Amino acid sequence: MTPAYDITFSTQADDFVRRRKRDVFCDLRLLPANTTEHVVCFASKEYAPLFSALTNAVSGERIVFYNSVTPPLAPGCKLVKFETRTRTNWQYECAAAFLRGDLASICHRNGGVVSPDPAGSAVT
Repeated sequence: MTPAYDITFSTQADDFVRRRKRDVFCDLRLLPANTTEHVVCFASKEYAPLFSALTNAVSGERIVFYNSVTPPLAPGCKLVKFETRTRTNWQYECAAAFLRGDLASICHRNGGVVSPDPAGSAVT
């Protein structure tokens, strides 16, 4: 778990929350390297390489949910496409489905595509 951060790479953000790709991110390396738990990323594909780099020492499975047509670059991570019509802030919908347990089986499969259905359960 990471603390409550209000950070972004968006050029439209205030300076105090904006990060740049050349910044040092040691403050986010809070996961113990010997964790065997799943580490999950719900973010746009631009964040996936950073997630991969920051979690490269973690021994547990690393899962990146994405929504883009092109899969993100995330070496060493399982990539799972989350199908939804939502384009802006789809991550909240994906995270909510994950927390409800709708995506739990995805953690035990070899990748895939998952879509939330209107009843609240995920279908692959």
